[in-house]
Amino acid sequence: MLTGKLVTLRAIERDDVPSLHAWGQDYETWPEGSDRPYAPRSLAESLAKYDAREIYRSDDGAVNFAMEVEG
Repeated sequence: MLTGKLVTLRAIERDDVPSLHAWGQDYETWPEGSDRPYAPRSLAESLAKYDAREIYRSDDGAVNFAMEVEG
């Protein structure tokens, strides 16, 4: 966890997946957030992929953060 005066960066947790899933499935913002064709999936699929370490966390050295903003 990295904490500053206004922002905290922390590991993405399973409880974050529903919000991340909703933002990621928004057709209006898809082009800005992905280089892949629009391919919506269910929340259950996103949770299963999170549990399998396929999205939002991985073992490949990449680091993803959730951001919490104060104020």
